[in-house]
Amino acid sequence: MKRITPKDITRVLRKHHYIPNNHYLSNIVIIRNNHPVPYHFNDLLYIICDEVLRPSTYYRYNVTANPALFKLSTLNTLRNHIIKEGQYINALHLVQPSVRQKRLDQIEPITLFNTQNPADERTDLFNISILPNTSSPDPFKPKDWNPANIIFEDPSEYRQFISFCQVATRYNTNRFTLTILNLAEFYPLDPIP
Repeated sequence: MKRITPKDITRVLRKHHYIPNNHYLSNIVIIRNNHPVPYHFNDLLYIICDEVLRPSTYYRYNVTANPALFKLSTLNTLRNHIIKEGQYINALHLVQPSVRQKRLDQIEPITLFNTQNPADERTDLFNISILPNTSSPDPFKPKDWNPANIIFEDPSEYRQFISFCQVATRYNTNRFTLTILNLAEFYPLDPIP
């Protein structure tokens, strides 16, 4: 099975290319960090792919951008879901081919916890699980649904993540999950007019 590389992700984001035929995206996580230039953001974009052997694999894509100018490239998946960027922050939405202008406003809280296992050989890694709120049963979720995992190689990333992130998750009935993690304590949430 062909592995998706950061170069592949960059090509998708910048040139609207498709993900390789044997992959489709299941989770996108954006973590917003501090940046020394006012009104600029340093985002870490983790793209978690559904793979038969390694469902928790993640890919990191770094982008620094002015929110007044930057537009996240349209990202197409094999299942023809399109992610478009509206007002850059808290306005990402999914657009399906059949309902192109449908805005997915359903936001549910998610649970964050440290699942680092001392018995694991990778004891220096931090494994953060992202779990949607399951108080309302979702009939469209597969029975074998598992939470996505993000692994932080640097403990400082983990501390930043726990200390500053504001979390929201959006998902549709086709099991496509978009999770936005905003480390925006030092910046306004809306773009500059």
